[in-house]
Amino acid sequence: MRQILLASCLIGLLAGCASPQVIKMKDGSSVTTPDEVMFNEETGFYEYEDVDGRLRTINKDEIVTIDNVYED
Repeated sequence: MRQILLASCLIGLLAGCASPQVIKMKDGSSVTTPDEVMFNEETGFYEYEDVDGRLRTINKDEIVTIDNVYED
């Protein structure tokens, strides 16, 4: 029973750490990310991992806004 409780707490903690964001593009499309988007200054691209764990990049010049899905 204690293991189930511990697992439930861990899942809740991990879910609380996610910071999904919506990237709105100049072409009118949008992308919802499962976690926070990071800017790579060396490449000039925003980077995020998709739901499959693959690294995705978007050129900063293609982005209009990046907003949090859940406002605090």
